[in-house]
Parts: sequence; C-alpha cells; structure tokens
Amino acid sequence: MAISKIKAVFPASIQEVWNMVTSLENYGWRSDLSRIEILNEKQFVEYMKNEFATTFTITEDRRI
Repeated sequence: MAISKIKAVFPASIQEVWNMVTSLENYGWRSDLSRIEILNEKQFVEYMKNEFATTFTITEDRRI
C-alpha cells in the first residue's frame, strides 16, 4: 500500500478550511470530480471524470 504525507499551510482559519473541504456544492478544487449529486440529507454520490460513481452515507456529523 502506498503512503503519502503532504503538509500545507493555508491563509485561513481551520473552520474555513473545514467548510471548503466538506462542501458538497463548492467542489471545484477537486480536479478528479465531474459532479456531485446530493441524494438526501445523509447521502451523496461523487462522480469521477470517467463517470465512476461512489455513494457516500454520512453516519455521524462532528462539525467543528
């Protein structure tokens, strides 16, 4: 299994970064995705550029 360690510093608060990386509407920074389809409050589907789909179910919400 490959392991990658990447470190970055962002000129934003931890809350701003968290909001960006967990947003289902603003995913433009994700160059691997073609779209996200929100199914309901707890489920969404991410579509890769090749249209491979992965369905996610939120089982716990620990907003900071």
